[in-house]
Amino acid sequence: MLGAINDAIRVVKISATAVSSNFAVMLWPLFSFFWVGVFSALFCLIGVLLMASGDMVAVGLQNTAANWTAVSDTAGVNSTSTNSFPDITVMQTSDIVKYLGFFDLFMYFWACEFVQAISIFTIGGAVAEWYFAPKDQGKDEEGTVDSRSCCQKLRGNGGVCGAFCASIRSHPGTAAFGACIIAIVKTFKYYVAYIMNQINKANPDSKIVKCLTCMVMCCLKCFENCVKYLSKNAFLYSTVKGTNFCWSSYKSFIVLWNNFARFGAKGLSSALVMLFGKLSIMMLSVLCAYYLIEAQPSKYGDLASESYISSMGQFIVCLVVLFLSFIVAEVFFSVYDTATDSIMLCYCFDITDSGGECFEDKMGYKLPMKKTKEADDADDEEKEDKNKVFCCKCCSKKSNQDDDGDAAVADEDEK
Repeated sequence: MLGAINDAIRVVKISATAVSSNFAVMLWPLFSFFWVGVFSALFCLIGVLLMASGDMVAVGLQNTAANWTAVSDTAGVNSTSTNSFPDITVMQTSDIVKYLGFFDLFMYFWACEFVQAISIFTIGGAVAEWYFAPKDQGKDEEGTVDSRSCCQKLRGNGGVCGAFCASIRSHPGTAAFGACIIAIVKTFKYYVAYIMNQINKANPDSKIVKCLTCMVMCCLKCFENCVKYLSKNAFLYSTVKGTNFCWSSYKSFIVLWNNFARFGAKGLSSALVMLFGKLSIMMLSVLCAYYLIEAQPSKYGDLASESYISSMGQFIVCLVVLFLSFIVAEVFFSVYDTATDSIMLCYCFDITDSGGECFEDKMGYKLPMKKTKEADDADDEEKEDKNKVFCCKCCSKKSNQDDDGDAAVADEDEK
């Protein structure tokens, strides 16, 4: 476990270096927000048009008035009502419109998850390209003519633009398939929530129904989070290896299972770093807002001023700033979270395949690699061979010395 914690600390360090070296990835949430906003407006408009596509039917109020009169007479309330009520027009929608509404919701989830998948491919691809690329890559020789296309140049030079180009060119099917699975899970969760809501309306006082609803929604939420996490690792694996979604899901799960302690320690370490960063951003934002109001008493503290803010107003302003800063920190630290997951996967590949050469190239020092049992056995065999050779040499030297001594004795005897 100590080794896993050390690996997690190394991954957090190199993730910070990767994000600072590719600082443009911090602006990627703006791109995601734009497309999510576009799809939200589009599918909300489609949903409103679907709910408005019904038949207008005239309904009379005489039966309703008669029922109300009977209830009033039973309760002893004087009611003077007539039966001459005008008819009103209501809109009746068919059941097919409800199913089309769920299909619209599914397509909205699919579009948004596709945008998120492309974001994972872009951020993970930029970080993985930086990790595996040597430091001197990208230096062209003088006098050479580059005949590559614009997309090939972007992919070869790396960075956010190159990763985005590679994602759109090589991985749109993987992103769409994974996003479809997540969208199906989310749509099913909301469909079950709709059914449970109808059951709660039919039994508003039943504690068992409420408890069952809470349990079902909790299980579905956990299942959704698991699917999202595994899909995210599959996207990152596909970014590095270039495989399809199903194979990437299987292999990424194997990597996760074989390095369970490392991923767990990394998750805890990165969560602590992000928590500290979010709290720092929120506290600094609130302090800046508070001191900005306090620094201008003539503008915000004067009752005669149009910009007067009371003590309760200051509290509300600081609360709004706290909420907005939390949203901003949550969005931008998600980039760091994706970069950390990508670096962790690359780190496992680097240790397994090349013994940490890429890590040494980026961080400047070697990894203290722990020898495996096979390597220890090989070292023991090599030492035994050396000892055998040394002993044989000793024996051969001793035998040669004995032979020389016997020959000298024989010569003396002859003399």
